[in-house]
Amino acid sequence: METLDILWPDLMPNNTVLSPKEILKQQAAELGKKTKNLLTADITSSVTRDILETDHVLLTFRIEAPLLNYWFDLFTVKHDILRIYPVFVNGSEKASDEEEFKILLKKLFSKPETIAKLQSLIAQSK
Repeated sequence: METLDILWPDLMPNNTVLSPKEILKQQAAELGKKTKNLLTADITSSVTRDILETDHVLLTFRIEAPLLNYWFDLFTVKHDILRIYPVFVNGSEKASDEEEFKILLKKLFSKPETIAKLQSLIAQSK
């Protein structure tokens, strides 16, 4: 009996590049820790197709204040379904790789208007 040759190469990535979704999940968990779960975050994911018939992953970073039964979308991240980088945040800001994405997220999280919104929700949740 002839054995079947496996013709596929090893497909499991052996690098340590984190996907945008993994990074967002980590940051969502950290928000809960930093606010003692007065605020949490959820990442939603969908696949969209643009007018050029290109498929994209759309990730939405949603802030939730469970005690207020309130949520809002802080930002969206979009990337080609067949490539995880570059990503586009809110449709305009581009990050070419994981490090640029982390820098961009830090700027987004540190914006005065973001901090003001989050502090307001925390104060109302106590």
